[in-house]
Amino acid sequence: MSRLYLGVPFGIWLESPAWLPAGGAPGELLEDLRLDESELSVFLLPDGAEPQRVAVALAGKRSRLQDSGWIAFDLDIVQSLAIEIGETKGQTVDPVVDEWHRDLRRLTVNSVAAFVHRLWAIRESTLGNLASKEVKAGLVDGVKGGHLKLDLMHQEMQKMVKANLPS
Repeated sequence: MSRLYLGVPFGIWLESPAWLPAGGAPGELLEDLRLDESELSVFLLPDGAEPQRVAVALAGKRSRLQDSGWIAFDLDIVQSLAIEIGETKGQTVDPVVDEWHRDLRRLTVNSVAAFVHRLWAIRESTLGNLASKEVKAGLVDGVKGGHLKLDLMHQEMQKMVKANLPS
């Protein structure tokens, strides 16, 4: 079954606030989605692909090293909500991951709320996180292995990776 990757800040997806009614989802989740022109960036994971590869590819564009969280969920969630999926090339430091990029399009307040509600309900089995030290190792190993493009990384990440490459 095909899965989609959505980058999320790991912490707020972990536990339900005590005040949250059964079946509800915290409102803060909506602000973390960072919609742009009613679209949301996701990645379609090919069979056998690990979400960690996307997390590392996205981390290379950041200005500082930090944990990278995600939800990897079944494509049928998006399809069951009749959310349009468009294929657009990504802008990460991994050309293979760039080909996996998709946009969820024509999102409305109602469709986003329904989407987040569905993700919240399944989060315990779909959440993942790479600690910053794992992100660092992934970036360095990816550049050494040749599948990550150092020149596409944020300048600060380039410095960090270069300092950790063998001389």
